[in-house]
Amino acid sequence: MDKTVLYNETPAKTAKLFIYTHPGRIEEAPLTGPCAIGRKVEGSGAEIQIDCPVASRRHGEFAVLDGEYYYRDAGSLNGSFLNGARIGDRAVKLENGDALRIGEAGGGGGRPGAALVIFAAAAATDFLDGYLARRMGQITNFGKIIDPLADKLLVLAALVYFVREGTVAVWVAVLVLARELVIGSLRAVAASRGTVIAADLSGKIKTVTQIFCVCAILTPWFATELFASFALCDLAAWLIAIVTAWSGIDYLTRHRALFTDIK
Repeated sequence: MDKTVLYNETPAKTAKLFIYTHPGRIEEAPLTGPCAIGRKVEGSGAEIQIDCPVASRRHGEFAVLDGEYYYRDAGSLNGSFLNGARIGDRAVKLENGDALRIGEAGGGGGRPGAALVIFAAAAATDFLDGYLARRMGQITNFGKIIDPLADKLLVLAALVYFVREGTVAVWVAVLVLARELVIGSLRAVAASRGTVIAADLSGKIKTVTQIFCVCAILTPWFATELFASFALCDLAAWLIAIVTAWSGIDYLTRHRALFTDIK
């Protein structure tokens, strides 16, 4: 009968993890009791930290029951797999020689397809709303303000989750948030003068790029490493940062008169 394994003080058998993070590199990590495994980043909180871009900050947890080790996934973004089978949040007993994989099951990916489908559907409906408004001549000042706001909330929600999981660096999310706050302030100044600043080309390119990159990060093969500690998902995060910064500078340059003539 399945049962949830809880941490306790029962002495455990001597055990050791052999960690393969990169080709030709093997690290050893002794198991001395209940502990967590996660990505080697600041604030991880995991006792066993691995240099792996597809691992979450706190990816999984080892527990001890009657001297035996158990493992459960801690709600990670990429999933955990034991001997090719995905592990859920219910603990499974570990045996000598078991292969525990993070983010892949043999040749497959572990990223949740549901998250990708939901995010892509939300982005598609947002684009469809704007398309129908333009085609039917229903463009309003309210829509010009709310439509970009919906894009921002969608992308920022995803980035906050990625930061929590350690998939995207904190500074990327801060840069995106800072850009939106600055441009939002610019729009507020313009509105006070009776002018509505709608999304221009750079803003649209920024939004499309951000949404594409978020979808890419949720796609299994984007967990592939290009080289040590740098995966395709990291490349997507850099692309988000570069395009976001460029778009913000472009907006400020185009509308700098709103600030220079303030008396």
